[in-house]
Amino acid sequence: MPNVFSDHHHWHSSTIDSIKAVVPSSVDRFHSATKLVYSYYSVFHGFSAVLSKDELEALKKLPGFVSAYKDTTVEPHTTHTAHWSQLIQQGNIGYRNSKRSCPRARLAVYEFSFIEGSFTSDLIAAMDQAVADGVDAISICQGYGFIPLYEDAISIASFGAMMKGVLVSDSAGNRGNSVGTVVNGSP
Repeated sequence: MPNVFSDHHHWHSSTIDSIKAVVPSSVDRFHSATKLVYSYYSVFHGFSAVLSKDELEALKKLPGFVSAYKDTTVEPHTTHTAHWSQLIQQGNIGYRNSKRSCPRARLAVYEFSFIEGSFTSDLIAAMDQAVADGVDAISICQGYGFIPLYEDAISIASFGAMMKGVLVSDSAGNRGNSVGTVVNGSP
């Protein structure tokens, strides 16, 4: 982070503002205004933003640009039993079972799935906050179809968490009993 900025959020906001200054606004009923959605600082240094194609091209020309990925929807890798649904409705997902197996465990639950859907940017924001809060482990039961490892933002964030001493466990996902049904093959 350049020394002129007080924190990562300020740096990322300034980057977005500089893009807005050079790219004409293309806000209409089909496009959202450019905005910073999340600023990540624990699992990696970066941000999530709503950008037009022209704004993305302008971003790619800035010094320090590394990569950009389109936000991807993630889907649950959990069972859909009535028991699971009741736990969700009661707001204590897995609490009783966790307390039985690890009586001294402290659980922190980070919500990242909303009415609009579950997206990679939201999951990474939850992971980023969990690492900042000092958790020891992160368990993820969400994923998506095959994405090359170097483009898999969840895997990249998981590696960043691991570098800070946090164990990340991610479900493999399973769409049946035939070849190619495991959808999360990251190490």
